[in-house]
Parts: sequence; C-alpha cells; structure tokens
Amino acid sequence: MIRLGIFYFVLYCSFAVVLMFLPLYLQYHGIGTGRIGMIMAMGSVMAVIGQPIWGYISDKVNSAKKVLLFIMVSALLCSFLFFAVESFWSLLLLFTLFMFFMTSCGPLTDSIAMQYANKHKKNYGAVRSFGSIGVGTSALVLGMLIGVVGIQYIGWMYAIIMLAAIPLVLIINESGREVTTGVRPSITLSSLKELLKNKKYIWIVIISFLIFTPHKMNDSLLTIYLADLGALEKQIGLAWMFATFSSVPIFALTGLLLKRFKEMTLLMVAAFLYSIRWFLYGVWDDPQILTYLQLLHGVTFPLFFVAVFHYVTKLVPRELIATGQLLFIASTIGLGGLLGNAGGGWHMETYSPQATYHLAGYFSLIASILIMITLLYSRRNNKTKIYNGTRMTYEK
Repeated sequence: MIRLGIFYFVLYCSFAVVLMFLPLYLQYHGIGTGRIGMIMAMGSVMAVIGQPIWGYISDKVNSAKKVLLFIMVSALLCSFLFFAVESFWSLLLLFTLFMFFMTSCGPLTDSIAMQYANKHKKNYGAVRSFGSIGVGTSALVLGMLIGVVGIQYIGWMYAIIMLAAIPLVLIINESGREVTTGVRPSITLSSLKELLKNKKYIWIVIISFLIFTPHKMNDSLLTIYLADLGALEKQIGLAWMFATFSSVPIFALTGLLLKRFKEMTLLMVAAFLYSIRWFLYGVWDDPQILTYLQLLHGVTFPLFFVAVFHYVTKLVPRELIATGQLLFIASTIGLGGLLGNAGGGWHMETYSPQATYHLAGYFSLIASILIMITLLYSRRNNKTKIYNGTRMTYEK
C-alpha cells in the first residue's frame, strides 16, 4: 500500500496542473470564460467516451496496470502538442485528444487500489488520501512557482511531474485483479446489457450526476472566479491546498464510517453538506472568504466519493468491476462535468457567479432529497419482507 500511496501522490500532483491552473493558462492566451468552459468540458466528453473504453480494455486484458502505463505515456506525448499551440480551435482539439488519455488515469488507479484494498482488507480511503495530499502540495508549490516564473511554463511543470510518475506504475501491486480459478472472466455485450438493466445502479448514477455537476463546475471555474476577484496565483494555490489537505482526515476515516453506517446514509449527509457549501459560495464574493470555504471540500467530496464507490462496487458483477466503475465515473463525473463546465461557464458569463452557485446548491439539495426518499423506501420494503416472513412462519 505504501508504493501505491507514493504513486497516488505523484500522479495527483499532475492533476493540479490540469484542474486548477489550466483555466488561468487559457485565460493568459486570451480565451474568455465561456470558451474556457467549453474547452474544459471536452475533458468531461472524453471521460464519457474514454473511461468505459479503457475500463473495458483493462478487463479484457485482465490488467489495469498495463493500460494505465500506456495512457500515461500517451497523455504526456499529447501534452507537448497541446502546450505548443495558442489558438482556440487548436487548444480545443488537442485538449480533447490529451484528455482522452488523461481522464482515465485516476479512475484506473482507483480501480487498482479498490480491488487491492478489498482483497487484502486494507482501508481504501487511507491510500486514496495520498492523492489528496499530492494535489494540495502541488497546488501550493505550483501557485508560488507560477507567481515567480509565469503561467506560460505550466506545460513543462506537467511534463516533469509525469516523467516522475510513469516509472512508478511499474512498482505498484495489482494482485487484487488475480483470478483464483485460473480462468479469466469473460466479458460480453450481454453482460454489459445486464449491468445497464440494474435499476439500483442506474438510480445511483442519476443521483451522483446531480452531485458531480456542480462539483466539476467548481473544479474548473473557481480558479477563474478567484482571479477575477483579484486573487493572486499563490492565494489560488492556497485555496486548493485547503480543499485537498482538509479531505485527508475524512479519507482516512471512511473505513470506520463505512463499518458503522450504510453507504446511502453517508451519501445523504454528504449531498446535504454539498448543498450548504454551494449556497455559501453564492453568498460571498470575497476571495479570502471563498478560500477558507474550500475547507468544506474536505468533508463533502471524500465522504460522497468513497461511499458511492463502495456502493457501486457492491452492485457490479466481479467480471465487470473496472468497466462498471469507469462507466459510472464517465456517466456522473463525465456527463456532470460536461454540463457543469460548459453550462456553468455560460451561466457565469450570462448571469453571475453567485447565481451559478445558488443553482449548484439546488442541484445538491435535490440529490439529498432523492437519497432520503430511497432510504425511506428501502426501510419500508425491509419491514414488509420481515412482516411477510413472520406471517408465513406463523401460518405454517
């Protein structure tokens, strides 16, 4: 788990470049907020397209590790082309190609870590917290470095981080994917159709879509919002460091929380806290207050992410673990990111950031209500089954 944690740390350092400072890079090249949202939305489009493809391939070859190595090298090569152009359409096209590979790096790592943790009875949340530490550390360091040398050099910063991460893929343990029977699980279109017929799976996808749409909007556009309010690169890096570092304790505690509470209960709490978070973002336009409000990320994201990941893993057949997980991520974080980035950018430009965050709050509030209804319906069904079972025993 230590080697996996080190890999998480270094890989997620590269995510800070793409998620937190790339919007500033695009703004540096004269791209407006609406068009920045369009470009960042292509990452979500590629998540929808690419993640199920790479998940399917990893299941077919029975190795997420080999696929992960290939897409990391491909993402690095594409980044050299992306950071060499300046026009909007060139940036849009090459960012789309770049994100076809990059968007699956995190989910494939999550799949490897989840299966390893399940097999060896380790705490997945604890090892996942190394990724948060990596993002937070990178956000602060890159923010200070960019403030000194300029935003135009983030392409080289990304390349250096990826060159450090790629060799680490070779040392991570993938024993959790071993098939004890000696027979590789078969994957067919009929088994994929069976997955899509799973009503609980589809329902949690819909709920998660409502949560991740505003979450991804904030990931891409908060940086631009803070910069427009006068925040410097160092303060922007500090805001994201607060967000990621604050999530480490909750990631570490998720194992205990999942033993004590059901996943749906934790999801309801997280969704309600998300709604409070976005409503608060819509109240203030002070960059300092918004920076400290990023601390709420430390509760909302890890609690929802780990709980929903565990829940989805239970719903997915073993032979479709990577495919089911990546299809879920593509449908929620991917499609949610598409709406959040493109729609959020348009909404901010047309109305205001405050109005956009209020809308985000309503999205999360609706999700929390749907989860509560699901819990109540589930408890009612359980009571009905217990009653019917008791009555049948009595009649006998």
